[in-house]
Amino acid sequence: MKRIILTGASGQVGRHTIAPLIAAGYEVHAFYSSNPIPTTDGVVLHRVNLMNHAETKEIVESIQTDQLIHLAWFLGNNHHHNPSINIQWTMATLNLLEVFHETGGKRAVFAGSVAEYDSEHGNYCTEYVTQTSPEMIYGKCKAALSDLVCACAKHYGISLSWARLFPAYGPYDKPYRLTASVINNILDGADIKVGHCMKYQDAVYVQDLGDGLVALLESDVTGIVNIGTGIPVLLREMVTKIADIMDFKGKIEWGSFDSDYRRPFCVPSITRMMQEVGWHPKVTLEEGLQRSIEWWKQQRQLCLNKDKSILRKAG
Repeated sequence: MKRIILTGASGQVGRHTIAPLIAAGYEVHAFYSSNPIPTTDGVVLHRVNLMNHAETKEIVESIQTDQLIHLAWFLGNNHHHNPSINIQWTMATLNLLEVFHETGGKRAVFAGSVAEYDSEHGNYCTEYVTQTSPEMIYGKCKAALSDLVCACAKHYGISLSWARLFPAYGPYDKPYRLTASVINNILDGADIKVGHCMKYQDAVYVQDLGDGLVALLESDVTGIVNIGTGIPVLLREMVTKIADIMDFKGKIEWGSFDSDYRRPFCVPSITRMMQEVGWHPKVTLEEGLQRSIEWWKQQRQLCLNKDKSILRKAG
């Protein structure tokens, strides 16, 4: 059986990359730092501090694999502007690449970000065409890494793809992000308070993103590759679609807070993924939103059942 290391396995994208990896015949060595995922056949969990070079090297050496998908990065409140955190993750990523090379690594996919692209760009983002001139520290670090990682991989003889991921939504999303917050406001019986939502952006269902990463891994395509849908979606349309699906009768308070859209149109060209990898997204926006709504309902029911269980034991 093939083995692969998957970092960031407990994150939203990581969780949705595991199943397609198993389906492709991999034994997945899932790296996590604090939030473990449920154990399942075909998955070996490793709690790893990627900031610790010696620890990372020891664990990577013990696994003995030449395949890697690196998704791990800290994504929390204000992470886009935090120099310390982003510099630490930049160094951790370079250290991981070095260790992967030293242990015989051959094929890797590293996660980049839409944040690498020029924030003033108003057309479709195209690899090697659209300027990378990000304003945020997170985007600057990712953009610098894309050059460094690709150059080092070429020197090391590693076949490497730098996957620029566009915004995903779906299960395990952060509760404060747009789709999740709107869904939960409606489930709470509250009015919806959002910005003006007049930005066009890509919106890819997270399982499509996971499938795309594995398809890219299995290909021989190297260099920078966008992964998204390539379909512009007005954020206001996403909000109204959720409201319609959930039969929301309350009020949508547009402009409840300022929306700073330096990049009013943010959509990728996915020509490389479609033509060179042979992948395309499968889940429509409406289907993805319906799945997201059902997942959040299930999470609430699980929490309710857990609370009832605790109360019964206490009684």
